Amino acid sequence: MLACRTRIFPRFACAKLAYRAEYSQTGYSITLIQRSDHSLISFCHRQAYSKEACAMKWRNIVKTGILLLLGTILTGCWDSKSIDKQLMPLVMGIDQTDNGKQYVVRLLVPHPNGGSYSIEGQAETISEAIDQMKMNQERGIGIVHVDLILIGHTLAKAGIHDVLEFAFRTRELKSRAKLGVVKGNAADLIAQIEENQGSTTRIQDFFSSHSGWDPSVALTYLWEAFRDVFSDTTDMALPYLEKGNKSIFQVLGSAVMRDDRMTGVISSDDTLLYSAFHGHGMAGIIEVTPSASMQILSTTLDYSKEWRAGIPVLHTTLKMDCMVSATKQSGNKISTAALKKELEKLLDERYHNLFHRVQKDKCDILGTGLMFRSKLAEDQVDRWEQEYYPKLEFDYHTVVNIRNTGDLKL
Repeated sequence: MLACRTRIFPRFACAKLAYRAEYSQTGYSITLIQRSDHSLISFCHRQAYSKEACAMKWRNIVKTGILLLLGTILTGCWDSKSIDKQLMPLVMGIDQTDNGKQYVVRLLVPHPNGGSYSIEGQAETISEAIDQMKMNQERGIGIVHVDLILIGHTLAKAGIHDVLEFAFRTRELKSRAKLGVVKGNAADLIAQIEENQGSTTRIQDFFSSHSGWDPSVALTYLWEAFRDVFSDTTDMALPYLEKGNKSIFQVLGSAVMRDDRMTGVISSDDTLLYSAFHGHGMAGIIEVTPSASMQILSTTLDYSKEWRAGIPVLHTTLKMDCMVSATKQSGNKISTAALKKELEKLLDERYHNLFHRVQKDKCDILGTGLMFRSKLAEDQVDRWEQEYYPKLEFDYHTVVNIRNTGDLKL
């Protein structure tokens, strides 16, 4: 049954617009027409909707909504592994064989009942050595929890380029893992820790700024090492370690790295200056002068840079707040000004000796190239280490402020 109705729009009567509606059991259609006094001139628009088309449209909308909802809740752990079936090593030691053709990798794994044990692999690449360990273990090995990477002395001398390439290409090691160089073999040090039932949590605390870490120990993260090795304007220092008698590690100073190779070792006192220059601070350290022992409370480093006749000049000032903790000359009074002068002279000489030593070896561990980076053209950046850094003039001063002397009478 078809019904037809034609009406004129009241508001558009002057424009002679009308519509025609046709109804049936299956649907309806609407036609807008422009009329004249005698006949239809043109059809403006026509579109028909049926009940079946409307129902189909709503069904498609509902199906799409359900699929989107399932897409959000079905992204679960279909490929997950139980934590009970995973080994989670916290320390990795990497060495090079005597012929330099293979790598020896040893992982220190915490034992559920206390203590730790190690597993080892040897292959031409680091990733292959780890794959061998995974193949021979009844549990999976997740190196994502490794917090400390120890590098053997021989490998550090030969270059750690492959170690850093592996660390970032594997995407399993975290970027905030710490690096250290071992006097001897890293695998032997891990074996000694295993024999002494060393706790892996104690190793983590050793390098944690919230626990036992000291500014006299160089603190270099994996991402910083990657930046420094592939940068032309900065180098790095890594903690130089061996097995301690009554502690996990004995710190021997810091290994100075030029690019990816170890060139020498600086003392713990020089490492303290290195840490202060990199913003790690010196708070809590006791400095001993000829007349007293003073505890450092806080430090700030200010610097300015300039070019003078084509030569880079760096002006730095280390501001330090101290407290007198003990005096050596009992019965002899010494003024606060004299103590201040003694400490400033001590640190000035130590800083200048450190700078001239690393400048002679062309190792920019203080990162002076980064300070001049904004003033270097692209071609000058490539020539910084060989041409500009050896000519750098280092103007350094220490300013000491003795805030109090405790109960001591000076």
